[in-house]
Amino acid sequence: MAYRLGLARELTYRVNFFFGQLRYFLLFATLIFFTLAIRRTVGDYTTEQLLTYYLFAGVITNLLMADSMEQISNEIAEGDLSNYLLRPMNYFGYWTARLLGFRTITLFATLFGIFLLTLVPGVNFFFQTDPTALLQSATLFGMSFIIVELLHFSVALLAFWANRAFGPRWLLVNLLYFLTGLFIPVDLFPAWAQNILWWTPFPTLVYGTTKAYLGLVTKPEFVHMLLTQTVWIIIFGIILSIIWTRGVRSYEAYGR
Repeated sequence: MAYRLGLARELTYRVNFFFGQLRYFLLFATLIFFTLAIRRTVGDYTTEQLLTYYLFAGVITNLLMADSMEQISNEIAEGDLSNYLLRPMNYFGYWTARLLGFRTITLFATLFGIFLLTLVPGVNFFFQTDPTALLQSATLFGMSFIIVELLHFSVALLAFWANRAFGPRWLLVNLLYFLTGLFIPVDLFPAWAQNILWWTPFPTLVYGTTKAYLGLVTKPEFVHMLLTQTVWIIIFGIILSIIWTRGVRSYEAYGR
């Protein structure tokens, strides 16, 4: 039911969905055209690899960043959360299913955007056929999905104490954009920044998944990223549980 609701919502607000997807398309098309204009090796990346990096990074970012934070924060601030608490349902399971509906439509829109970019003269993308690389990338993407959802839910629940959690939501979105390797591959960061980032799950979300797709991840690197994601999923899961438990205890919905 929640999955169908997610589909229905996006199909109802088609204009809003269109402009949201257009924003992502223009952003990553700009990165791709900029890379095409450089026409030289950047770091260890050939032009084709870098073009593919930005294309694939754009695809997975568009799928990962199905932002539920604003709506959840609004439900808490406006007292609508009571409608869920009074029913025998899993609130986070409901939102996960609903966001899967959104991501289904997003996937088709993204594939159409890729098709348009392949029509541009001189734009040559690398399409991976190695099953090992595809499996590694898919595994890291699945784990990244869980991490991003846990982060979104945790930050949204700060609305229990901060009005709609505007500040934390803004901070998280920008962290995800800039620290995941979305705009610049992590291995092009200064060495000191890389050393710090690899203590966090951020490089594994976009950079790790994309580099695995390109077939540039060794088996030890893949295992390391997978273990890193597993540890952070446990940590973020515990944090979410604590925030939810304490938040519900302090929750007040006047007039509801």
